[in-house]
Amino acid sequence: MFKPLLTSTVTLALLLVGSLPGVAQSQQTAPSRENQQAPQGQQQPAPQGQQQAPQAKDISQEELEKFANAVEQIQTIQQESQQQMAQAVESTGLSEQRYKQIDKAQQNPNAEGTSEVSDQEMQKFQQAQSKLAEIQKQSQSKMEQAVKDVGLEVQQFNRIFAAIQQNPELLKKVRQMIQK
Repeated sequence: MFKPLLTSTVTLALLLVGSLPGVAQSQQTAPSRENQQAPQGQQQPAPQGQQQAPQAKDISQEELEKFANAVEQIQTIQQESQQQMAQAVESTGLSEQRYKQIDKAQQNPNAEGTSEVSDQEMQKFQQAQSKLAEIQKQSQSKMEQAVKDVGLEVQQFNRIFAAIQQNPELLKKVRQMIQK
């Protein structure tokens, strides 16, 4: 359901500003199943059409600054989305905890600790899923626009992201830009 930009930015936010507790915590408390698909610390597959990450010398200082600005905007969008998702789940009458339990049971019905789900709860769960899908769609659009607003194309952003994943020096530079 997620496009490469969204899944990679979840990982990116954790890589770049994992030391900022609010961002790391908001990533971990997302009620959405899709957000849980990108395990922390694992590299996401490259977007379609992307061959190799560029070398550090292929990325200008200006591109890095634009990238850092985009990441800051994306983090804000993600935080807002996490809040909207929690509110959407709760508006259906399910607690975030119960939503996660049902989601876990849906993913693995034989797992320990999964409890029975009533028809009423399943209906609420499905309503929440629908609301979450809409929020995710809107967030995706906002993130893509944020990337474009700083002067990068989504493909450029993904290319820089791939380079940062492979180059600790670039990662350090972008972290410093974000923390200023």
